[in-house]
Amino acid sequence: MRCLGEESGSDRVGIGSGPWIVEEKRRRVRALTSEIFNALKGITGPATLIAYLAALGAWSYVVPSLAKIKAIGRDIGLLPEKDRLKALRLVYPPVPDNVTAEQWLDEKRMRLQVVAFIATLAAMVMTIIWLIGK
Repeated sequence: MRCLGEESGSDRVGIGSGPWIVEEKRRRVRALTSEIFNALKGITGPATLIAYLAALGAWSYVVPSLAKIKAIGRDIGLLPEKDRLKALRLVYPPVPDNVTAEQWLDEKRMRLQVVAFIATLAAMVMTIIWLIGK
């Protein structure tokens, strides 16, 4: 038996929880927190602080949303084709009738990736403008 949402070939047993999963999540959160605070050392002025906070806010929205879409896509794949759109509407109510569940999830994933790219690009541009004007 594999954990719900895990790739096939995994040797972990269970329903998606256990001490190894909890410890792995804690390790990832510690590493991410460390990286966030290391990035604060590069803030050299108010514009770079605003850019950093904007990018951090955008990524704080995008990363969990992408993880949610990935999990939903994996779970919806287990349903029959005719029930996938109904199941998707339970999570995301404004799903139109003229697309498949997979198409809608792909479009949502791409939109989130564009938001992340624009936020990162805006942060870089603001930092460069501030450094040039300094």
